[in-house]
Amino acid sequence: MSQSFIHQLLYFVVGCIVGGLLIGITTVVLRAFGVIRFQPLHNRVSAGISKNERFITNPFWLLIFAGLEEAFARAFLIGWVGHYTGLVIAFAISAVVFAVLHLPNGKPTVISMLNLVLVTVVFGLVYVRFGLLAAIGVHYGWNLAQWPLLGYPMYGRQVGRFLSTRATGPEWVSGGDFGPEYSVVASVLLGACIVVLFLRVTSHVAFAMPR
Repeated sequence: MSQSFIHQLLYFVVGCIVGGLLIGITTVVLRAFGVIRFQPLHNRVSAGISKNERFITNPFWLLIFAGLEEAFARAFLIGWVGHYTGLVIAFAISAVVFAVLHLPNGKPTVISMLNLVLVTVVFGLVYVRFGLLAAIGVHYGWNLAQWPLLGYPMYGRQVGRFLSTRATGPEWVSGGDFGPEYSVVASVLLGACIVVLFLRVTSHVAFAMPR
């Protein structure tokens, strides 16, 4: 097993932790504001979770979905297309495509669309600086912590495995029935991540337009 592969695998593991921490920090802030509450789930069937919802939030399939999305939106749209357009245009294309692909998941709001763009930039910067497996890890950790572990609604559907996290405050803060991806708290956190990642990336990669 090559050292390069081991490094990439470590980046994946760290990415999973970082993605989970992003949702965890958001949750701590939302709980501190008193806009969410937790309810333990002792019986997933009685909680109203269908077989289909348990399937799409199975940790294995969440990993597959995250891998496919990152391979397309980051490795292809940023990695390959970026060779011809430059990274700035490639990031813009990736953000637009990623947002459009997620539009059918729920009712779009200004905050949710902003967060889609911000999370696309975060995943893209992670990909450019640390590689595809790291981006998959952050994406996977974000989804795993948000839905099966902490039990936020998945675009209006209850999918938690252990907890049900429900909104008790205004949607623009709590995310309402669509979870932290619809919350301004996530916007602030993702914005801070972009600043930190951008400083790291620009010291290694030039965001130049193609000649």
